[in-house]
Amino acid sequence: QLLSTNMCYACDLSNADLTQAHLIGADLRQADLTGANLTETNLEGADLSGADLSGANLTNTFLTNASFENADLTNANFTEAKLYFVNVAGATLDNLTITQAEIVGTPISVGGRYED
Repeated sequence: QLLSTNMCYACDLSNADLTQAHLIGADLRQADLTGANLTETNLEGADLSGADLSGANLTNTFLTNASFENADLTNANFTEAKLYFVNVAGATLDNLTITQAEIVGTPISVGGRYED
């Protein structure tokens, strides 16, 4: 469904392999992406508000203008990801891996919770 419609509101994608998927502007609000593999996925402008991405692999993922508002990113791996102007307001950011990530205009840090 996601790959054909670019919409998957509140769907279960836990442990899904979405490697190199083109999900530009995708609606993934409230989706369960725990443990999902999003390596080299293009999520430009995607809405992942309220999604659970705990333990997800976002290595080398492109995230310009994506929204993770109120999302759970606990233990997510953002190694070499491109995070440009990403909304992380209210997101749980505990134990992130951001090794060699490019972070621009995104108030992200390792540990803690971002609040407006």
